[in-house]
Amino acid sequence: MIKSLAKRSSLYFLGLLVGKALSFAVFILFARVLLPEVFGDFILFVTIVQLVTFIADFGLIQWYQKQASTQSSPKLFSLVIQARITTFLISIPLTIIFLTVTRTFVPFSVNLLLLSVIFFEAILSVSDGYYLEKNKSFVVALKTLLRMSALLVFYLILKPSTLQMASFYYLISTVITALFYCPWKSIKIEAISIKTSLSTLKNSSAYAIIIFTSFFYSRGDSLLIGYMINSSALGIYSAAYRFLESLNLMGTAVSHNLFPIAAKNNGINLKQTIYITSLFFILGIFLALALFFGAEILILTLLGSAYGSASAVLRIFSIALVFFLINSPLSTVVQSSKLVKLFLPFGVTNTLLNIILNIIFIPFFGIEAAAWCMVFTEISGTIINIYFVKKIYASS
Repeated sequence: MIKSLAKRSSLYFLGLLVGKALSFAVFILFARVLLPEVFGDFILFVTIVQLVTFIADFGLIQWYQKQASTQSSPKLFSLVIQARITTFLISIPLTIIFLTVTRTFVPFSVNLLLLSVIFFEAILSVSDGYYLEKNKSFVVALKTLLRMSALLVFYLILKPSTLQMASFYYLISTVITALFYCPWKSIKIEAISIKTSLSTLKNSSAYAIIIFTSFFYSRGDSLLIGYMINSSALGIYSAAYRFLESLNLMGTAVSHNLFPIAAKNNGINLKQTIYITSLFFILGIFLALALFFGAEILILTLLGSAYGSASAVLRIFSIALVFFLINSPLSTVVQSSKLVKLFLPFGVTNTLLNIILNIIFIPFFGIEAAAWCMVFTEISGTIINIYFVKKIYASS
């Protein structure tokens, strides 16, 4: 199992690495030309798109992978598509209300672009579940590569100087990605049954809560910074966070490939879990040290002096990186187990703790407080995951 997982994860990681490298390069280009304030607005645009997508996915992708090992895959995929169409139709008016009430983006055109991106993101998210269930995780990795390639081409044609231009480029690159990435031949849209969709969504609700808490945990700080401080602060914070996100690629690769394996009975044993986690701990230490001591050089060289204050945040993130990597296999084992519903209150509590700490400390200590809050709740999250992993194998 370890060799099979390593092979698929390595291929997936390779694809993610190339895609993330290109994504990182495009991110640097956009950050340098837009500068912190407009770049912060652009990050907020992308974050809201991700927020709506994660909520509307409602755990359907994870539920699909869990059920596909025992049920007919085509029939399940049809159920997922029906349910996802339903959540998309619900998400659009709610997003319009949110954007109108908060006046997040003053140019009305940006709101229209955001709503358009949400539609194509729904197509992409459903496609992810299809390829992951087919053990074609490498194809999923190519999604980022395709989107970033298109985004880079548009950047080279005409550098974005406004939020509208950057958002438009993001929309067009997403459309192109959806056209080539989606398994159109495998999609069979049947008449939508509200009753069937609600039943499917009820079944995926446990995974939905996990995904919600995971998203708010990883992106809630960005939203709070954007609304509680300003766009410039968000731009600087996001600059540092991109490094952390990029270095967590291997953790992402293993999590995505490990889930369908761990979801099966006796898919992964305790010894294998400890072995994988130990490897990630060692990897995390080396990467954290490199990130800590190279923070200032990385920020100033790649992003410029306008983002100089991001180096202090990046040093704090280097500590969080270790726990990010440790939690990758542990959280996957827990979330794919029969104890997932028992785990939910703990996961939600840890996320709420992160949000509350951010609300308390961000107004007084700024973006560095947000980074420390992440470190603290990553540690508490690790303790929770270890507790449940022990409980899972004690009952098996």
